[in-house]
Amino acid sequence: MIRTSIVFSAMAVLLSGMVWTEAGANTRYVDDAVKDPFECQGAPYATIGAALADSQPGDEIRVCPGVYPEQVVITKQLRFTGISIGTNRPVIKPTALPATRPSILGGNPVAAAIIVDAEFVRMDNLDVDLSQITSPAACSPALAGVYLRDASGVVERLNIHEVKVPGRPDCDSGVALYIESGQIGDELGRPIYGLARVNIRDCFFSGYQKAGLVGNGPRTILTIKDGEAIGLGATNGAVQAGYQFGLGATGKVSSIVTRAHRSSIAGKAAAGLLVYQSERVSIRKMEAYDSETGVLGVGDRLRVKKSTLSGLAGDGIVFLGDANVASGNLIEEASVSGAFVNGARNSIRGGVMRNMNLGVWFQSGFGNRYAAIRFEGVPVAGQALSGGIRADMTVAAAAPFTTACEVPLECDDGRECTADACSGTGVCSSSAVVNGTTCASGTGTCTAGNCIVP
Repeated sequence: MIRTSIVFSAMAVLLSGMVWTEAGANTRYVDDAVKDPFECQGAPYATIGAALADSQPGDEIRVCPGVYPEQVVITKQLRFTGISIGTNRPVIKPTALPATRPSILGGNPVAAAIIVDAEFVRMDNLDVDLSQITSPAACSPALAGVYLRDASGVVERLNIHEVKVPGRPDCDSGVALYIESGQIGDELGRPIYGLARVNIRDCFFSGYQKAGLVGNGPRTILTIKDGEAIGLGATNGAVQAGYQFGLGATGKVSSIVTRAHRSSIAGKAAAGLLVYQSERVSIRKMEAYDSETGVLGVGDRLRVKKSTLSGLAGDGIVFLGDANVASGNLIEEASVSGAFVNGARNSIRGGVMRNMNLGVWFQSGFGNRYAAIRFEGVPVAGQALSGGIRADMTVAAAAPFTTACEVPLECDDGRECTADACSGTGVCSSSAVVNGTTCASGTGTCTAGNCIVP
């Protein structure tokens, strides 16, 4: 005990004398209202928002261990770092999310515990906890733990959890880390696109409603290494994915773990990793367990290599597209098939398929092939199948996260006295119902869009 106290006291003295005595320093320290004698004594800021308000582009915000019940909105290029002391580190735990940003892909609002609306950011060593968000019970705005909007940078060692819409498991929302790019203008009639090039390393996602990490947009380029995404298991709510590349996003994934992604909704497939309308995504040394589909690829030129896909209620790998390759994977205990292919010039080669009734299933297309697979516990007659009819695994089985609406439910703003609508272009709108209409709860009447209880 004496030795530990000496170490912490020495650390406190070292921290207290580092930089916050320098009024003009570019490094700004934050310590929460609960002061610990061994943590960041003398830090000039008690909230992250106050430090951000004083910061300039290029500054670093260092956050000491503690709980910060605030939403963080970053509009400047900077570094946002959590300090660990022992096992303690900062927790961003807001009770409300008043600030939103319009999604670049569709224009509908997105709310998040941390919103990054700057060209570049570096985030490291933070916990994000949305368990204290209790309202509104609404599908719009879309909910995320961290939202990078046309922002590039580095995201390391984030633990994001409990990103759920309060009381609304039917909402197709709740993404731990959402990264997005899209058109930000035009020049001489030509579109101008923003860039979201982000390196993500050693991040942990759990308790999310829709997905762990989603990258959407034509100039979203992600490099993901290490980390884990843990789903909710079989659910009648949002169809989950651990990781998603969608709507033109591309990148590389290595050494990640996904588990517990299953769906109880007929005709929809949950996935450890979903690629939707994207190309050239490389997946290497991924582990997917206890899920419905290990990798569900709706796109071309995907690569799945040296991965382990096990305990699957559906398929190990699904390719709905062309020129995709699965190489050197271990796929075991898949209830439907080791690999299901509907497209052209796809290749399944090498690796092991173990303990399943059907190994490789080429439903249709030309130029598809398989080679050098070691089958163990797979009947000879089921090692390869060509043709057949399968209505449950088409492009419609994918359930990607997008901010553009498809049905009015996705536009539900949680207010009793508004009518919500989804346009043909995926944009939500809400309008007040006729005055005098009984509130949805039956406890009052509507006036100017608000429920008035006598």
